[in-house]
Amino acid sequence: MTTPSEHYSLQPDAWRRFLLRASRGLLLTVLVFTPLAFGTSEVWSMTVAQTLIFSAALLHLVALLPGTGAPVVYRVPGMAPLLLLTCFMLFQLLPLPPFLLTWISPSTARIYAESVWLLAPGKWLPLTLYYANTLSELFRFSACVTLYFLSVQLLSHRKFLHRASALLALLAGSIAFFALLQKFSSPDTIYWFRHVEGGSVTGPWVYRNHYAGYMELFLPMTLALFLYSRPQVRYRLAWRQRLVEIFTMPEFSQHLFYGLAAVLMALSVVVSLSRGGIISMCLALLAFTLLAARRISMTRVRLWSSVVILLVVLGAGWLGWQPVADRFNSFFSAQGNVQLSRLEIWRDIIGILRDFPLWGAGFGSFIDVFRPYRTLPGSLIYDHAHNDYLEVLTDGGLLAGLLALWFLGALVSSAFSVLRKRQDRYSVLLALGAFAGLLSLLIHSISDFNLHNGANTFAFFFVCALLAAAAHSSRRERERECLLPLQQGNLLLFLGLPLVGLMLLGSFWYHTGLMRGERIQRELAKVYLNTHMGEERLRSALGKADAAVARAPFVARHHFARANILVFQGKMDQAMASFAQAIQLRPLDCLFLQRAGYYLTKEHPDEANRLYQAASRFNHGKVECQLGHARWLFLQGRRPEGLAALRRALELDASSLQISTIMSYRPSPEELALVLPHRVEPHLLFARHFWEKNEKEKALAMYRRGMGYLSEEIEMRPNFFLTGYHWLRQMKQDDEALALLRQGVELMPQYADFYVLLGDAYLRQGVSYRAEEEYGKALALRPDDAGIRRKLARIRGE
Repeated sequence: MTTPSEHYSLQPDAWRRFLLRASRGLLLTVLVFTPLAFGTSEVWSMTVAQTLIFSAALLHLVALLPGTGAPVVYRVPGMAPLLLLTCFMLFQLLPLPPFLLTWISPSTARIYAESVWLLAPGKWLPLTLYYANTLSELFRFSACVTLYFLSVQLLSHRKFLHRASALLALLAGSIAFFALLQKFSSPDTIYWFRHVEGGSVTGPWVYRNHYAGYMELFLPMTLALFLYSRPQVRYRLAWRQRLVEIFTMPEFSQHLFYGLAAVLMALSVVVSLSRGGIISMCLALLAFTLLAARRISMTRVRLWSSVVILLVVLGAGWLGWQPVADRFNSFFSAQGNVQLSRLEIWRDIIGILRDFPLWGAGFGSFIDVFRPYRTLPGSLIYDHAHNDYLEVLTDGGLLAGLLALWFLGALVSSAFSVLRKRQDRYSVLLALGAFAGLLSLLIHSISDFNLHNGANTFAFFFVCALLAAAAHSSRRERERECLLPLQQGNLLLFLGLPLVGLMLLGSFWYHTGLMRGERIQRELAKVYLNTHMGEERLRSALGKADAAVARAPFVARHHFARANILVFQGKMDQAMASFAQAIQLRPLDCLFLQRAGYYLTKEHPDEANRLYQAASRFNHGKVECQLGHARWLFLQGRRPEGLAALRRALELDASSLQISTIMSYRPSPEELALVLPHRVEPHLLFARHFWEKNEKEKALAMYRRGMGYLSEEIEMRPNFFLTGYHWLRQMKQDDEALALLRQGVELMPQYADFYVLLGDAYLRQGVSYRAEEEYGKALALRPDDAGIRRKLARIRGE
């Protein structure tokens, strides 16, 4: 390593210059590629991004090898907690003996005791409950740490700092412009060709909150460049001369560009309808304005910030404020109560934090570990906590939370300890812009999972590096370009070179294996396993399953597919070993546990029973799991327990599919009464089933029984009353039908069709004045309804 003074007197060798130039080019390529590649939310894009990051770091480390002209290495703020967190993630993947696992994480050991240890007693197992996801998170986080370290080293050169910040402002502004065009021309497609079902597409992202998170990071930085590039006007000149001078200044085009980019970015966040993004963006801009005003002229900061905000307001007003207002109104129900499913998710997470307080359940395991604690109804899959802070605690426990807090504290304290003494306007503004961007994303992370999106995570760590480098950036004419302390010794090279090389090879092998394994799995999904399959076809299928396992050995689904094929080959011992391997990798998965239990039933009924019970308990909110448990209980002749499992399935989803499944068990009327939950909807669905089979008396009996639970319903529905009304009319029971309509009017007075039907009933009875009265009430609710007007006109003889 050279000293700082030698660094400027000795030029790097040509090969070092080439490697440094290539490293800078790869870093910028990553920053451009990750947002454009659909937000880097897929395996292929993550593979490319990580390969570029590790390659860039490897080239830079080679350029640092000792010798004449070797660049200096700066000590990076917060690297210690980041490296410790990486080691902690690696520790979660290491297999531990049962006694140690039970001691440090009793809840993890209990899950293993009810699953994989029933098949492989005493096996050493890791802390994580979703092995493949934790390994993916390890590679992703290692790439983030590498990008952060590399970015600090490269951004310490003031010329590259200027170029990189300008490029990122250009990129973010261009994406914002493209997002606005796409939003109003083709809102359900990305790049006008990739259609997305059920998403909230904005720009290259499927999810609007991730788009808003990316914009939040770079908007304050762009505003800082806008303020810095303001042309210096000579106010003593006449206004015409001033105007000419402004437009002929080279700085004016930059100033105009940064201002336009900032307006487009802020406007696109508003148009995205991301509530968290709009709120956190406004708070971050306020923080930036207040911080910048302390170091620069208060009047100028307020003036130019007000200009940007005014243009955003005018632009949003031109596009329409109503969608934004409607989006924020959806926070509240008709009664004025806050309705936000995230609150229920966070309440359920308390159970996870209680059971996995110190070590967590494994990074990336939330999608599985949340299911046993979930109380939210419905079939929606929650793969994230919609709160990055809570998810860090569920994944890594208190240890991960403290390490993350240590990193943020070290970064901010390092930057601001220097920043308060700085007089360099560019460094101050850029550092404050980077800090405000980080603050915005951290605020948004309270209600979303921006740090689990690939592009946003890489951008976050780059902006962290931007904050550290800009705060410590020094003018070229001084002895050093960066005020960060130097890293002494060659230990970094001796450890960093092999580690980064290993991560490059490991990441590429792992991710390409995932893609190849997934392609083979899609081919296997087309194979229908049955007892009539020939041995040759089974061997071919097994060969594909073996290939998938070889390419992606940590993906549980491949082991599960292999186990199923081995069952049809009659190789039960090998099949059970593959089932055990699948369960080891994902011990909370319902299908894996139930399938292993099914094939264990004959030889080991007790273990099979425990596996089915564990599957049902771990996935108590999953309809398919409860139906599978019920099916197995009926096969074992345990009818009362099977009926109880069916009731749990109906409580989750009283759909026609479950009704046909339940009726296939031929329940008696008494058993059916035990199975049905005390709610109207399940009884109504069963009543429809009987009505369609022309068992009308049975249908009416079921309907009347269900209406007895009307008080249990949280939300009234018109079909509760209309279905019974039409059936009773067909059965010539008009008095009961009329009473049912009156009950509907009493409970749902704003539903106009009830009044129309009542008017029709009174008209049939010859009570025209009552019919006119009911039609009048319906018309008051639906004044534009031509049908109601015609009915009234006929009564009045008009």
